[in-house]
Amino acid sequence: MATSLIHAQMQGTRIGKERNDGSFSFIEENSEIVLTASGKGFHDHSDDIYFVHAKTSGNLILSCQLNGIGREKNIYARGGLILRTGLQPGSSFIALFQDGNNRLLLAFRRHPHQQVEEVVIDSVDQPVLWLEWRSGKVFAKAGQMGLPLKEMGLTDLATDTVWYGLFVASGSDMPVTVPFYNLRTYFTAPENFVPYRDYIGSQLEILNVGTGLRKVIYRTSDPIEAPNWTPDGKALIFNSRGLLYRLELGKNTPQLIPTDFAHSNNNDHGISPDGKWMAISHHDDQLPTGQNSIIYVVPVTGGIPRRVTPLGPSYWHGWSPDGKWLVYTAMRNNRWNIFKIPVEGGNEIQLTDNEFLNDGPEFSPDGQYIWFNSNRSGKMQIWRMKADGSDQKQITHDDFHNWFPHFSPDGKWIVFLSYLPDVDAWDHPYYRQVMLQLMRPDGTEKHIIAYLYGGQGTINVPSWSPDGQWVAFVSHTDNE
Repeated sequence: MATSLIHAQMQGTRIGKERNDGSFSFIEENSEIVLTASGKGFHDHSDDIYFVHAKTSGNLILSCQLNGIGREKNIYARGGLILRTGLQPGSSFIALFQDGNNRLLLAFRRHPHQQVEEVVIDSVDQPVLWLEWRSGKVFAKAGQMGLPLKEMGLTDLATDTVWYGLFVASGSDMPVTVPFYNLRTYFTAPENFVPYRDYIGSQLEILNVGTGLRKVIYRTSDPIEAPNWTPDGKALIFNSRGLLYRLELGKNTPQLIPTDFAHSNNNDHGISPDGKWMAISHHDDQLPTGQNSIIYVVPVTGGIPRRVTPLGPSYWHGWSPDGKWLVYTAMRNNRWNIFKIPVEGGNEIQLTDNEFLNDGPEFSPDGQYIWFNSNRSGKMQIWRMKADGSDQKQITHDDFHNWFPHFSPDGKWIVFLSYLPDVDAWDHPYYRQVMLQLMRPDGTEKHIIAYLYGGQGTINVPSWSPDGQWVAFVSHTDNE
């Protein structure tokens, strides 16, 4: 299993003292990195902290979770994320952190050896911290785990190379121990990135829905998308550059699934309830561009695909629980609507009929309803309808753009992808700050379970583990 952190490239430095009495370690089973050190913290003109760091010249996002530094019973303790222009005690920096009173703070030194400015943001027990360095500017966000992050401010950190990482300071000569969870560094897409032509690397992650802990199980410089968990729970299937691969859990070499002529498969694919078949969406180069995504079924171990949909473009999204129907989104008469069709082929049945974007359909485990996302309300939101297309009802009503609802195997939870409001309601782009949300089928108990850099391909298709304990998804980084 690949390590889920960047700690292998990081080192610890005691800034402000010659004696390096700090340490850090990684506890893989908990996706946890633990820092132990003393240190007085930030001073007006110099610092005394323990800094676990690496450096880069590229744009990046650094994020992590904390679990209440105040539980250390040291009100002077501090720990969090920091970006610095150097390792000297008086270097310019910006830090986003929690203190021993469980306060969230933003501190920065605008110029070397100048006075430190500090702002108290909020008081939370389990904060999520998010720092982005882009073209010499730093964007800070933070908030309580499970809730949307709040923008904390924007400041300049003009430097060609930035030192990034974690820090702790006990406020005294006595050490403090601070655990950090779900630490991620995303090296973001270049500003001249062209969608669907340019790609950056990928991380295949699994998230324990009960604990919120995440693990990266596969990392690659290639684009990978849309993991499906196999019914036996032993592997994940994903697409990359038009082909499909199977990755056995615990191994690090994906195996190609042969699909004969279907060598341009997109991220809309999934396994039948009996585990024997896979629906795929292949771009047929014999058809006109824009009409050439066709749904096929193929044995899950590979083989020659059999065509199901007579028309294109058609993008698969769900099997019926009895394995007899496929449900998908398709453009017909210049409108994106939802259809279903017998798995053996035949006439497609239209389920929605409007001029908006209707996408991501998936059957509920009992087969009575189809869940989907639609922007007919002005924002992309999660909707539900009966299996015959009647009784269409909006379920989510938040400020985000919500895509791709996926039921847990027991039918008690739905996970879905959320974009921030600045994304167009007709688009689900690559390489954005996104979230995974979880809710009950009636829309209650809705909360965020992951904050990440992803988007298109992150969780387009069903990705729950068979036991309902895990969700698989893809995040992205340039793998510097």
